[in-house]
Amino acid sequence: MRAEPGLRAEPGTGRDAAWAAAVSHLGRGLAVAVDYAHSAHTRPAFGTLTGFRAGREVVPVPDGTTDLTAHVALDACAAATAHHGPATLTRQREALRALGLAGSRPPLSLASTDPAAYVRALAGAGEASELTDPAGLGGFGWLLQTVGLGADGTGTAVRAMPDAPALAALLGEGPGVRGRRGGEG
Repeated sequence: MRAEPGLRAEPGTGRDAAWAAAVSHLGRGLAVAVDYAHSAHTRPAFGTLTGFRAGREVVPVPDGTTDLTAHVALDACAAATAHHGPATLTRQREALRALGLAGSRPPLSLASTDPAAYVRALAGAGEASELTDPAGLGGFGWLLQTVGLGADGTGTAVRAMPDAPALAALLGEGPGVRGRRGGEG
């Protein structure tokens, strides 16, 4: 198709180069990219360009009043770093569940023995459910690229990630950590 006024394209070479550059700075470790994402199998025929204004999705008009965004082709990013070894493409729901975040309700008996702990656990379960809802945040795509973590390149990248408590500590969240939520320390 010829480029004509009014047509749009979502070139990804700059995005792929930026991802490859970020990964190249790792001597050893795990690079993670998270986005609404699409892949070759789910790539929309007319692109993913959309606009947001005041937190709501709107028609993408480049007039300065709208934030413009497009979904990332995570499979293309993975191809740009294939020389580092195999990458893992997954959904946020599966990645967080592999890390032990289940969103299960706490046992009702806890409400009788320690009501405050029950309320905290119930709130945590609600937050976990929101993060893993496949129709919401759990549908985000994750690209996990390991560098130098094994003779075969990686094994499973999710295994290279810290478990949920360690991840919470890294992010400044969770019990005993003073973080963005003001946890007790």
